[in-house]
Amino acid sequence: MDRHQWIVSDPPHGEVDVNEAAMLLGLAAADARIKFNFGAPEVWLAYSEEDQAAAVLNALRATGLSVRLVPADDLLSVPAPIPVLSLSFAKDGLAADTEDGEVHVPYDTPVIATFCKPPSDFASGDRESPPTRVVARGTIGPRSRNQIVDRLVGLGHSRSQQDTVDMLERRTNLDLYFPGDGGLRRISIAQGVADLSALGDGAPPRAGHRMDFCVAECERRLTNLALDKRLVNVRPRRRLTVGGGAPGGIDRKGFSFGTVGLQDLLKSVSPELVDITQFELGSRLSFLMRRGDDPTWTREGEGATASQG
Repeated sequence: MDRHQWIVSDPPHGEVDVNEAAMLLGLAAADARIKFNFGAPEVWLAYSEEDQAAAVLNALRATGLSVRLVPADDLLSVPAPIPVLSLSFAKDGLAADTEDGEVHVPYDTPVIATFCKPPSDFASGDRESPPTRVVARGTIGPRSRNQIVDRLVGLGHSRSQQDTVDMLERRTNLDLYFPGDGGLRRISIAQGVADLSALGDGAPPRAGHRMDFCVAECERRLTNLALDKRLVNVRPRRRLTVGGGAPGGIDRKGFSFGTVGLQDLLKSVSPELVDITQFELGSRLSFLMRRGDDPTWTREGEGATASQG
């Protein structure tokens, strides 16, 4: 039976009754502590009935855990990331050039954002990294960036959502979700893909530092921004479909990313989700939880709108 009512962790947690929480999760206390210490959203449990999911959700909250109920079908309502090719901060809003045209986001637009950033040592042969078909973080020069952009633009409207997700998988990336004239929109500012040379005075020369500067400027300028940084310094785990199971010696529990359990759960929702990356799943979960907190948002993304040139 499909289990589309997900209980998702929403750290940080409070003071947790570890033994009681571990029993509810069906884990040993030591394994439960590892989950409680993971600082990013993660699927913990799944149910077919909302009433049953809500009862377990309340029981977990009573142990001190911060958890949320997310209907898994809502993942399919999140639009594909549209890579930003160049970015600047205009007088009245953020100006992003994409393959679909220019996007203008006024500074008072409601924006939900997720900042994904691997740890600084991730590109140095991490055994969790996917194959080297994606350029390693920290090694991108002008020529590499041009090749990436040419590939993105060349794919044009034939580019599938998975093409873009694969392209962005290992990259430091800022996802911006905002309401537009046609409903919810999403653009992705990725290191090595977006040209950030026009960010203005004070922008540092190094690519990684420039991304941090870009995030800081978004925080400063976007007055209705809800920014989630919990995927900063998270080491992206390998997808099963990219290179087999988890590395030897790593026994992940439940629906941790990179497990057969999560892959089967995602497949039960939609084949579109089977090959999702960890940052992509984390970004979608973060958006769905933050959207539920903000009364200015609806499922259709109504409210103040951003424009496309």
